[in-house]
Amino acid sequence: MRIDRFRVLNFKSYFDSGEIKLSPGINLVVGRNSAGKSVLLDALGLRFLGRPHRSLRSLPHRDDPESPLSRVEITGSCDGAELKRTFLKGGGRFHYPWPKGRPKNEQNARALIEEIFSARPATLRLQAQAGLNGPAAVQGSGGLPLSWAGAPAESDFEVNAFDLSPDAERRAVGAVGFTASGHDLGVLATHTLLPRLFRFQAERLNVGTCHHGISTILAPNAQNLPEVLSNLQANRDLFDDYIRRVREVFPIVESIAVRSAANNQVEIRVWQLPQASRRDDLAFPLNECGTGIGQVLAILYVAMASEDPQIILVDEPNSFLHPGAARALIRVLRQIPQHQYVIATHAPEVISEAGDCPVIQVQWGGGESRCEVFTAKTTEVSRRLLLDVGARLSDVFGFDEILWVEGPSDQACINAILKVRFPPRPGLAVLPVRDTGNFDRRRARDVVAIYRQASMASALLPPTIGFLLDREKRTDRDMDQIMNETDRAVSFLQRAMIENYLMSPPAIADVLATAGDVGQHQRVEDIEYWIRSNGNAREYRAPEFEPFADGWLSRVDGARLLRDLFLECTNNTIEFRKTEHCEALVSSIVSKQPQFLEPLVDLLESKLRYRRLAAGGTSVQIADSSGESGTTNVDTSIPDKYAITTPDK
Repeated sequence: MRIDRFRVLNFKSYFDSGEIKLSPGINLVVGRNSAGKSVLLDALGLRFLGRPHRSLRSLPHRDDPESPLSRVEITGSCDGAELKRTFLKGGGRFHYPWPKGRPKNEQNARALIEEIFSARPATLRLQAQAGLNGPAAVQGSGGLPLSWAGAPAESDFEVNAFDLSPDAERRAVGAVGFTASGHDLGVLATHTLLPRLFRFQAERLNVGTCHHGISTILAPNAQNLPEVLSNLQANRDLFDDYIRRVREVFPIVESIAVRSAANNQVEIRVWQLPQASRRDDLAFPLNECGTGIGQVLAILYVAMASEDPQIILVDEPNSFLHPGAARALIRVLRQIPQHQYVIATHAPEVISEAGDCPVIQVQWGGGESRCEVFTAKTTEVSRRLLLDVGARLSDVFGFDEILWVEGPSDQACINAILKVRFPPRPGLAVLPVRDTGNFDRRRARDVVAIYRQASMASALLPPTIGFLLDREKRTDRDMDQIMNETDRAVSFLQRAMIENYLMSPPAIADVLATAGDVGQHQRVEDIEYWIRSNGNAREYRAPEFEPFADGWLSRVDGARLLRDLFLECTNNTIEFRKTEHCEALVSSIVSKQPQFLEPLVDLLESKLRYRRLAAGGTSVQIADSSGESGTTNVDTSIPDKYAITTPDK
């Protein structure tokens, strides 16, 4: 279950938020204090009290009547199987409109039910509405509360409805009729969504003790946390993994235990000594520990113990966690991606750790909160957000170390490779240098010194790992001299440019098929024929080599060749855009021909000094920075006819 988009109307600081889109995984809500971040999470939590918006926009005149209704409109999606489980577990009778033109009989009704419960995904439309100071009531929205791929349009349904209910054993759909009795099926959608919504406030949780019970579902206010953790202890592997995740956020915590207490209570105890000491008498009650520990225990319980995807709303984690713990929590949540997280914050450490995720920027102006949605948190968006909340320039980057590369297309390609072929390294940034022309034989040492000095200044840039540049027209002698002059801080690709690693006809065909407004479908054979027929033309700088040979891949002007190929193969309708299309080529190669990129992966592994992820195949030994060898998996068999070996200089 997840929320795809929502809209807040006439609630607290929002007159109308406009439609706000959310994505799976982490979504950030960023803004200054009192901008309206927490209000947005209140609305999404669907358990709010009605508080109409008051501003010159809603009340232009002092005597104007106030609209009493606050409303949140939500469009979500879930697997039809989730709806079915909720239907069978909860029982009751539900009705749904009948498609026009279908004969009304039990067989067609059961077929329609099967369509709904097998939908992937089913789309839910809900709204929560609350009167002044009254609690929100959640119900299906007007029109069809449910739809799915292939479902008839709303206008193709009759007002008359059919109804259904579970059988006595709640294993399958039982009775089916055409009396339209029971609840609208939108209520079932509500019952599916609400138990999966968890809202964590920026406040201390006094949840150290509670009555013993058998529940494994955390209450919305987390008051039964000791109960659910007590039951989680029975699943030893999962509980040990849970403690491991807790320790990633709080290294000082050695373990968590839940024990019986007086009056049929259970109590959470926090160990700060190794359990091998057997000194349970020195473990602290949770209520005597710091504010953030209870919050993190509750958040991680929902994230790790829930089989179905949940929606987890976290308000200002930096208010109850120090910066290192806040970063660690975000890092852990990113490793549990099946859930949807909406995190409100103004803290630079949270913004930088969240990675390339959607961002809702909330700003106050004209007496109301206003939202702007960014689908991805690029470096420029990060700069804008962090400056808006008053962060310093050093916080804007949010990086611990930098690898400088030739340009934006190299940056996009290397980031795409790092994402799928190397373990996460959140503090690493790959950034383009300002002017590669500065890296000539005479000026390279001075330029590298300037970059390194900038990295050592606390208000400028994080430390530089090194520079990885294109060969272009440089001679072997020039490159050797530059590397020696810079103590090998500057390295060079083993081919003329990044595009030379992307000469894969299948990948080029994939990119052309999706480029532009409609794409251009080309056969792989036609792409290969064009390259073989034109690739050794003099303007591409490798006339003495056959296309796809090692020497050709090393020398060819790949950027110019791809520019001409795109135009000629698409009748001048699609231009080769380096940054966009290079990244798309990498994505296609990674998914279908991962061996094709091994020469570039080898080079990155050497430059960054850490091991790649397994690509399948046999194990090989790779020396780490200490000179010791470790085992990793790489595919040494290359069945694809376009796969190549690393060329000589």
